[in-house]
Amino acid sequence: NFIMGSFAALSSFVGETYRTPSDKKEDLDFFYNLMLEHQLNKSDYELEKVFNNFYRCVSSGGKFVPVQAFFGALAAQEALKAVSSLYNPISQFLIYDCDELSTIVRKENCEDEEDRGLTKNRCPSGLKSLLGNSSSLGISSQKLFVVGAGAIGCELLKNLAAMGAGVARDGHLILTDMDTIEYSNLSRQLLFRDSDVGKFKSFAAKEALAKYNPSTKLEAHSSKVGGDVGPFDDSFWTKRVDIVLNALDN
Repeated sequence: NFIMGSFAALSSFVGETYRTPSDKKEDLDFFYNLMLEHQLNKSDYELEKVFNNFYRCVSSGGKFVPVQAFFGALAAQEALKAVSSLYNPISQFLIYDCDELSTIVRKENCEDEEDRGLTKNRCPSGLKSLLGNSSSLGISSQKLFVVGAGAIGCELLKNLAAMGAGVARDGHLILTDMDTIEYSNLSRQLLFRDSDVGKFKSFAAKEALAKYNPSTKLEAHSSKVGGDVGPFDDSFWTKRVDIVLNALDN
């Protein structure tokens, strides 16, 4: 399997250099030779195609945060199995790939970043290398309304901030949650700490995201959605929101 061979080459590279490949020529040549060792049954055309797609992702720091979060949780679960000795951890490779993205993403430039209100350091390059400029910059420019800042909301907010949501001139996040933080929340609501107990979840989440990604613009509320009074009136729904994300558990 060429995907398995690609990851085997990556494992060999990391094992010898203690890092992932960069875009330098010496890294490219070294990685290519490692792939040759694991792709002996492939034609030159197939190997070249696999190499170009795979190396572009690993050398550009390609990142898709929701997938990283899922596999990070899986890895943490297996680590807990090992240290607790209650269950046997998985002893095999687990590989997920969506290389079909490489057939639709084309090399683009960042000429429109300034027009979209983005600076170079704000542009989510890891995401851009996978989804392309148009999609990644689109995420940054959306007006997103997140309802709820509990366990689901904290995970959503963390992922959105890491993907560059709300960093463009026209983009922002709006968050509301009427609840306050209790000690029992801390084990599963990753944005909060002991010092946050008693605070409104929405305002504590805003403070946490400011440290996580200072470029993210977030407006926090503690108002009920759908009430007779409050900030969420007709003009809010018609002018200020592109996407609503429901993070409520009931």
